[in-house]
Amino acid sequence: MASRSSSEDEQSSLPRSSKDEVARTRQDTCNVCDHKTDAGSSVLKNERLLPSDDSKLYEGKSRALLSKDVTQSSKCRSLPESSESSQALYPSLPTDRDHGTFKSTPSASYRKEEDMVVDDGDDRGQFLGISQDKLKKLEDCNQHFLDMAICRSNHFDIAETEKAQRNVSLPARSADQKHVNMPFYQKRGSDERWKVIKEALRRVKEGCVLDDQLKELILRYNGSYRSKWDFDGLTFFCREMMEKYSAHQTKTDSLDIFTILPKMAELALSVESIVPTQIPFLKRRQDQSIALSKRQIACLLAHAFFCTYPMRNADPVRERHSFGSDSLPLPTINFSSMFKFNNLETTRNKLLCIFNYFRRIDTMDADKKVIFKRQSIKPGSFKWKESRKRFTQLHVAMYGQIEKQKGFLQVDFANKFVGGGVLGRGCVQEEIWFLASPELIVSRLFTEGLEPNEVLIITGSEIYNEYKGYSNTFEWTGNFVDQTQSVGGVKVSQMVAMDAKKYYQDDNQFNMDEVDRELNKAYCGFYSDCGKGVDQLPAVATGNWGCGAFNGDRHLKSLIQMMAAAEAGRDICYFTHGDKELMQKMHEVHSFFTLHNITVGNVYEIIGNYVARVKSNVGFLYSTKLYDYILMTFVGVKFSQETSV
Repeated sequence: MASRSSSEDEQSSLPRSSKDEVARTRQDTCNVCDHKTDAGSSVLKNERLLPSDDSKLYEGKSRALLSKDVTQSSKCRSLPESSESSQALYPSLPTDRDHGTFKSTPSASYRKEEDMVVDDGDDRGQFLGISQDKLKKLEDCNQHFLDMAICRSNHFDIAETEKAQRNVSLPARSADQKHVNMPFYQKRGSDERWKVIKEALRRVKEGCVLDDQLKELILRYNGSYRSKWDFDGLTFFCREMMEKYSAHQTKTDSLDIFTILPKMAELALSVESIVPTQIPFLKRRQDQSIALSKRQIACLLAHAFFCTYPMRNADPVRERHSFGSDSLPLPTINFSSMFKFNNLETTRNKLLCIFNYFRRIDTMDADKKVIFKRQSIKPGSFKWKESRKRFTQLHVAMYGQIEKQKGFLQVDFANKFVGGGVLGRGCVQEEIWFLASPELIVSRLFTEGLEPNEVLIITGSEIYNEYKGYSNTFEWTGNFVDQTQSVGGVKVSQMVAMDAKKYYQDDNQFNMDEVDRELNKAYCGFYSDCGKGVDQLPAVATGNWGCGAFNGDRHLKSLIQMMAAAEAGRDICYFTHGDKELMQKMHEVHSFFTLHNITVGNVYEIIGNYVARVKSNVGFLYSTKLYDYILMTFVGVKFSQETSV
């Protein structure tokens, strides 16, 4: 997509439309903050917001102004002589009334030139903004780390029930709409299915199962799916691993799946003692958290691999887990969809991740906990236009793996059904993360689909698998040992699964209702109800959220996340996935915001103006990107005042 500076026609046409817009607004309001002005005010004294016949001069001038603003943090150059005019432009900034000049007071988040470093060598080392090591991390918040992880008013520690079985009643033997339907639950007063499952698991435990035999055992207790399920991917994988084993290519350090499978079956057979109480659903419109031990998670995932969960096999859109008049929109959990022959290499590498995870059953710290928290904000309770929050610190880099940024709140670009296509064909950001850390997959067992005002926060998971590639090039490259420290029996790691909205046409997202939806979703993910000061919250590690298959605009989505982080009081660590121009634009705009104390509410209004332009002319979306429009709005006004002096 061509930028504004690369097209003579676009440059010459934009100022004319801007001129018309200024002519309509100059009589009574400032286009930055709605401050009432007179027609003759110096705020818009020059009628040309962007000079129509000197676009190149504007382009160079705006860059020069921003460059001066960024590098000279103690002064603001080229602002109007009138203190009233500067207040109209930037109402949050003080003036020196004795001298009639603007006095710059950069916010705490602004940093000097030495912190805004760019590595001029390899692109993979490039970043702009504050250095990562200056951002607050979870380990800086040890005293209230666990407070951030749980829902204090509605928390269930299932991990503790395993340690105190004698004091806990056995789980109900029948399903209900509040708890997970376990494999050993009775159906119509009969436990016949559970007997068949146990017999199949015993055979696997004894090590007498090869390729097609595993398929037949699973179908014994899933007879209704015999003609629907495809096990070709699993069968091919098992035969491939057998050939390697027979050829003595499998070393002690590698994956001998025929040693791993019996361990998985043994773990699954112990489910009634390992998980001695009911697991509640994390239901829609209800803040709640549950804690599971790593042993419990491995046990539950072993059952998912052997496809033992009843009524949890179909796509949640087509089939729901029903109880009377109620229905629970739950994702699939049984691994049957992973066993298909979808893409040979993808299926193979997904299964390698799963088996490597189970290979470490004997060595994992089984008593450590992982906490799953559903968090929401009240719909319609937030007025973004009224926000007076200032922008926080920004580190923006071209490359980086969000899931490896331990210490920050890591953003999972989630599907509304967490995990997305991890058990099927999907293999992008969320799915790869769930494969690198299979403990996350268990969240699909009990988490209903996310509403627009809800997120899922997972604390304490660890990485088990190393990988490279993305989508069709994804490849498991070996075991990974996560050295993250623990506090109170929980790994100091935290991720938030928040689902962006999918757009089928580019301009559909440029609607203020849609902007509000994404702002509220991001804020819901970033805020903390732990009762501590926001200055103690760790930074957010994120990137181009919703900008892949969901077709989000990178300028809009990155700005939305900066606004939500500012409102929540968190710094932001952003990876542009190789987009150098986005990195530079984000830093340029953010520097201007922080230098001049521009508020979240100010920026929200500018987005509103941009949306109005797009609605009146869709072509504007492609000729002028959002960050360019913001710079034209703010810097263009400064330049017009300069030229009028």
